[in-house]
Amino acid sequence: MKQKITKIMAEIRRKAKAKKRKRDPKRPIAIWTEKDLLEGQITDAMVAILATGGCSWAEESGCTMCGYYNDTCNQVTESDLLAQLAVLKERYRDQKYLKIFTSGSFMNAKEIPASVATEFLSFFSERCDLICIETRAEYVTAEAAEVLAAYPCEIEVALGLESSNDVVLAEIINKNLTFERYKNAASLLLDAGLAVKTYLLLKPPLMTEKEAVEDCERSIRDVLPYTNTISVNPTNVQNFTLVDYLHHRGYYRPPWFYSLEEIMKRCMPHAKERGVRLMSAPSGAGTLRGIHNCKKCDGKYKEAITAISLGMVGVEIFDRIDCECRVKWQCDMDTQNAAMDFHSTG
Repeated sequence: MKQKITKIMAEIRRKAKAKKRKRDPKRPIAIWTEKDLLEGQITDAMVAILATGGCSWAEESGCTMCGYYNDTCNQVTESDLLAQLAVLKERYRDQKYLKIFTSGSFMNAKEIPASVATEFLSFFSERCDLICIETRAEYVTAEAAEVLAAYPCEIEVALGLESSNDVVLAEIINKNLTFERYKNAASLLLDAGLAVKTYLLLKPPLMTEKEAVEDCERSIRDVLPYTNTISVNPTNVQNFTLVDYLHHRGYYRPPWFYSLEEIMKRCMPHAKERGVRLMSAPSGAGTLRGIHNCKKCDGKYKEAITAISLGMVGVEIFDRIDCECRVKWQCDMDTQNAAMDFHSTG
């Protein structure tokens, strides 16, 4: 099976490189403002996706569900990145929460040189109360954590774990990461006084709905001692990924909102007991390529997930949503889905 996945992904990556569109290296991929929590209060957060060379692992092989490679530039210089910083300064509107994403790792010096990272963080740490950056675990060192901890505002480092199960990480997600490496990175960050945010994936490819729920629930429980925030990311179908390949052939359905409801109901009490924020901000929610139920209840579930994640309501809000499509989800939970047919051909 692993050989088959590797072969398919190599062909997918070849097509992605051939069709990758050119981007202006002097301008961020995107900038927007969204609602999030800051010290327990709902606030406006500025989000910026920088144009960089992207994830080092994506260039080498990549994860089976990640299409962020499509939003990267082939060559980006330090001068280009500083030009992007100038754009951010121009668009900045005194938001106290800033998220700087790169479709890769902010702490990878080959992607964001240390001098450039210093320019970004020095400017915004004097103006923001919280800055969130993302990185793969291998770029977290004690020295790097100490540098981040020296800035005048709180720094939150988001780590993409996806699952605490090493078999899932290696054989299904192709993450090139172990749970032990994640724990080491998270511990270094926490010991330095930094905040840790952990991304977990709901329904990687080649999993049944029930397997996905159980894996995500187990992963949440496993990471509670190592994080301040857990963000459950339901898989959405991104171009030029194994998930896209399977979805196009009828072997993959994004998760149901009911599965996310089940996870939040099971895990929210444990998260609150540990003082950990459990949230979700699904991409493509309510569409056929994102987490969805049916057209009758998708909107209600999107609103409920947002309200829960912002601390406006508790998980009991789910009990007010009733739809006949729940029966179909229960069937998916009780039986193996179409993805298992793909297993049999491996």
